[in-house]
Amino acid sequence: MRITRVRAGQHFKSLQHAPSAAAIGNFDGVHLGHQTLLNQVIAYAKSAGLRSRLYTFDPLPHEFFSAQPPARLSNFRDKMTVLSGLGLDEVILMHFDRALAESAATDFAERWLVDAGVEALWVGEDFRFGVKRSGDVELLAQYFGDRLQVSLDICDDIERISSTRIRRALAQSDVALASSLLGRPFVISGRVLHGDKLGRTIGFPTINIGHNMPNLPLRGVFAARVELAGVTYGAAVNVGVRPTVDGLQPRLEAHILETSGDWYGQLASVAFVSPIRDEIKFDGIDALKSQLVHDIESAKRMLAN
Repeated sequence: MRITRVRAGQHFKSLQHAPSAAAIGNFDGVHLGHQTLLNQVIAYAKSAGLRSRLYTFDPLPHEFFSAQPPARLSNFRDKMTVLSGLGLDEVILMHFDRALAESAATDFAERWLVDAGVEALWVGEDFRFGVKRSGDVELLAQYFGDRLQVSLDICDDIERISSTRIRRALAQSDVALASSLLGRPFVISGRVLHGDKLGRTIGFPTINIGHNMPNLPLRGVFAARVELAGVTYGAAVNVGVRPTVDGLQPRLEAHILETSGDWYGQLASVAFVSPIRDEIKFDGIDALKSQLVHDIESAKRMLAN
């Protein structure tokens, strides 16, 4: 899968002469609803001899406009991994800045879609684009006619599948629901970094995983499976700011069960299985150590089941 980064002020010729079927949107988390739409794009592209393409944004529009945006469901690496697994040919990663936000909707449609070879387009029914969100499906229909496909909401037995709903589930530590809506385990990956080695000092060594996300969509202690160098291990994972030691930045740390190793620099992929408890500020290190013993036993029991 080819990934191309573009900016609104860029004269980008390499998008020209690439006949494609495309989708456009945030696709935060690439959940089952997103996958349904993208599978339609890919199938159409194959049948029509076109490239399959996704236009998406970084930062996400709500991250640009809001001082306190909701947490992303996935970092860039994890999002691209899922998209590649679907079989997309190309992702156009559009840098969302003021120039893009203030683009006229007609200019956006003509420059980035029509002139870039998009022959068929898929969008969600609430998709908006251009300055003051002035562009909508009615405008796109003027360019694409019956080659514009407006994807309806995908629902499970309860309600619409959406990134907001998944984010709400994760905020409540309901990783089972989040995973079912994603169609796969909820995963965060990153490189193993050097930390302050507090866990090792108190007898519970952890790996510190660089998640590359300004905020994380869940907090607490979880049973998880961590893949390192092609091997999957059980783990007790802490997500949070470590209030007992007055931490500030959200961290992702995993205590690998029944083994240890030097994994610095390795890519670690954390698949969350079940919540153990909320993040707690303890009275001191001894109270924390006592709780960690219980957390590890809980993780072992949950993973065994």
